Amino acid sequence: MEDRRQLMLDVLEGKPVHRIPVGFWWHYYSVPGALRLVQDRIKGPSRVPPEVLWRIVPKNPFRAYLTDGLLKSSLAGHKRDYLALRPDFVKIMSDGFFSHPSILENKVSTAAGLRLVAPVGPDHPWIRRQVQFVKELVEFYDGEVMVFYSIFAPVQQFRFFAEYIVKDVEGFQDMLLESREDVARAAEIVADDTILLLEALSAETGLDGVFYSVQSAQRRGCDRQHHDEYIKPTDMRVLDRINELWEHNILHICGYENYRNDLGYYSQYPASVYNWAVHTEGVTMAQGKELFDGVVLGGFDNNAGSLIDVGTSVEVIEFARRLVEESGTDRLILGADCTISPDIDLDRLALIRYAAQEASHRPPGERITDAGE
Repeated sequence: MEDRRQLMLDVLEGKPVHRIPVGFWWHYYSVPGALRLVQDRIKGPSRVPPEVLWRIVPKNPFRAYLTDGLLKSSLAGHKRDYLALRPDFVKIMSDGFFSHPSILENKVSTAAGLRLVAPVGPDHPWIRRQVQFVKELVEFYDGEVMVFYSIFAPVQQFRFFAEYIVKDVEGFQDMLLESREDVARAAEIVADDTILLLEALSAETGLDGVFYSVQSAQRRGCDRQHHDEYIKPTDMRVLDRINELWEHNILHICGYENYRNDLGYYSQYPASVYNWAVHTEGVTMAQGKELFDGVVLGGFDNNAGSLIDVGTSVEVIEFARRLVEESGTDRLILGADCTISPDIDLDRLALIRYAAQEASHRPPGERITDAGE
């Protein structure tokens, strides 16, 4: 039987491998279609109070520390999909724990709310339930693969609540610029508790590393100086602790929903693996190898209607092979720009792994013609 754990370790440590690893991930929460339709049609901030959303969507991506439903379905989904796909590595999704509890409880989406952010400490269910959740999955995977857990940078944790619950995208981006010092102070508090979470995960779960998600401010005026003074300090406090606790970690520069990032901001963020929105940013995997000092992960557009979603089997296989040929076989893991739809058939992902293996050995330029539609 193939040692998939050793395969990943060899790639991360710069050793030759017999094939290129492949990894994708998806969420385990859902929003009712009718509610999604209503929310999408609302212009400006949502008229639905957060406490109403919590009742309508009990399996929401924020409050798994208070309810059992999402944790149970997420555990079951992670285990089911692992057994069906036997992936080369696992990224455990932190569904239900997207934002610090103080952000949720105080409905922090304005500058005034930032002053209400307070620490929760190491015994809070937001920390303890994540540790229990990750521990159960790591034990289930039983050392077969490397396992990484999703952690969001402090400023990202504010964005999720403001953007997905309050639905005030512009207001949040304005706050990043106009109340930058208050944002930075509140982010320090969130960073403190995020570090407590990391330390507990390291001490108690057997986790192999962290998938750390960061993002640039999306407002004109939030330039490199703004990033370095008000966002980077808490980004790096958390990332530095991650790198102290684990040898191998993944930096995800999030371009979900076509958000843009200046990748140069992150070239000095230390990580073993770098993952960014290749298609949104227009920066190829080969170009990423020049920008980042580490392994590059990705290549497939994750958005609805993209190749991985609607392409034929032959198209998917040939694209995967081209990625390998154009990127080179060293320092490479195939995956997506970000989270893919859970509706994508697992057989399609297995095809990509097959194509990556073939591309590792086929002569350059030889077309794949024997895969069915």
